[in-house]
Amino acid sequence: MVLHAHMTQGPTVEVKFATAEGLKAGETRVKRLSVDLGVVESVYLNDGFGDVTAVLKLDHGTESLLREDTQFWVVRPRLGSSGVSGLSTLLSGAYVELSPGQQVPGRRRYAGLEDIPVTPQSAPGLHLELTAERAASLSVGSPVLYNGYRVGRVETAELSAEDGEAQYRIFVDAPYDDLITSNTRFWNASGLSLDAGAEGVSLHMESLEALMAGGVAFGLPKESTPGQAVTSEQSFKLYQNYTAINEHPYRYGRDYLLLFDTSVRGLMPGAPVDYRGIRLGTVVDVSFDLVGESDAWTADGHALMPVLVRIDPGRLGNDDETSLRDVDSLIANGVRNGLRASLASGNMLTGSRYVSLDFYEHSEPQQLTEAGRHTVLPTVASGFDNLANQVSHLLDKVQSLPLDETVVSATHALDAVATVAGAAESTLLDVNELLEDPSTRALPRDVHLALTRINEVMAGFTPASPVYAELQTALMELRKALRSAGGVTGTLEAQPSALLFGPRRGPDPIPEVKK
Repeated sequence: MVLHAHMTQGPTVEVKFATAEGLKAGETRVKRLSVDLGVVESVYLNDGFGDVTAVLKLDHGTESLLREDTQFWVVRPRLGSSGVSGLSTLLSGAYVELSPGQQVPGRRRYAGLEDIPVTPQSAPGLHLELTAERAASLSVGSPVLYNGYRVGRVETAELSAEDGEAQYRIFVDAPYDDLITSNTRFWNASGLSLDAGAEGVSLHMESLEALMAGGVAFGLPKESTPGQAVTSEQSFKLYQNYTAINEHPYRYGRDYLLLFDTSVRGLMPGAPVDYRGIRLGTVVDVSFDLVGESDAWTADGHALMPVLVRIDPGRLGNDDETSLRDVDSLIANGVRNGLRASLASGNMLTGSRYVSLDFYEHSEPQQLTEAGRHTVLPTVASGFDNLANQVSHLLDKVQSLPLDETVVSATHALDAVATVAGAAESTLLDVNELLEDPSTRALPRDVHLALTRINEVMAGFTPASPVYAELQTALMELRKALRSAGGVTGTLEAQPSALLFGPRRGPDPIPEVKK
């Protein structure tokens, strides 16, 4: 009998609970799917008196249920946002539920759960993690929806003490887990969504259950293609609403810090970052908190204006982790070849601005640097800033001109011009008086008479007139005299003594005798 009892007894398990509420030694049963598997053998306080340990005596043949991930919790009446549970224990009393695991068997010490797990460990599906900057209206048991249908549930909801983010763990039942890919986006489906625009007012609600208890919905952004399949325990971002997933449809992004040596007025978070008109990212923040004290000032004492931008690899192709490395290589090579960031005017009426990326051929070679925990992308002054600087330099030059001396010189010149104008006016008055004199008015008539007489005299010199014949004869005689005087002048030039002795003559010719 002793040997039989020893060989047929089951394993003993120790489970730690926060409280012994509902646990009674020798009475509280251990069950699995309402089937008795054992009994609570004893309950005692642990060291420090902060919790209790229940010793469970299980039946023979339950050893295979005790694995590394086996779970225990106390089933008692509960009222929560997910509904009412454990009503049957009002009459039968509380009991310990056992949920077998899938991992290595042989464990005998466990930490009991305080809340009932909403998903059995053996249920087929996909476990995922969601993170949000702000807590959503979600609680344990809230539904996970796809096109309004419930396909899963929220398993846990807690706040991270490290970064202050809200963290949720959800489970999507099979076969709906195949709908989730790397491009899937999750958003808070709690409450109502009201949109007012030029086309009117639209009211959107996922479901009545989500309105009452909150919920999570998932789907693809507009004009997005399904991505690659995902595995359990992957993390996704939880967006505030469906509109937000279309405004920020990309999951991965690379942040870069821009340091501008000019005013960033008009540049707001959410402004686009583009390359020659094609959007590549978004302005994330504009704040001095982005850099340390040593990085916020230039060498000449001017404060640099820090701007944090995010480049979305999904805008260039794939939206996955490998695309981040491609963006890093693309930006690094671009900076070495003259890629720079500048501020551009987006709207002249509102004064809004955006960040423009472009290549500048005459830029000095630079590389990506680090400032704190951010990578710094080089910047250049925008065309508007260059124009403003040129105008400022021009005004400085105009201001440095000797305007006072110039004005004095101009005043003297104007005085001289006024004096000359007065003299000219006096001269005109004298000319006017001269023209009004009767003798001056008679002068044209006398000139006309003189010209008439000259014409009469010149009329006597026509070829048919006697005067013309006499003048022609006199000119011929004068020509002969001048010709004779020319011969005398030539002889005197050759023989100056000819005037006294006469011109020399050559020897007489001797006749030649012919033989």
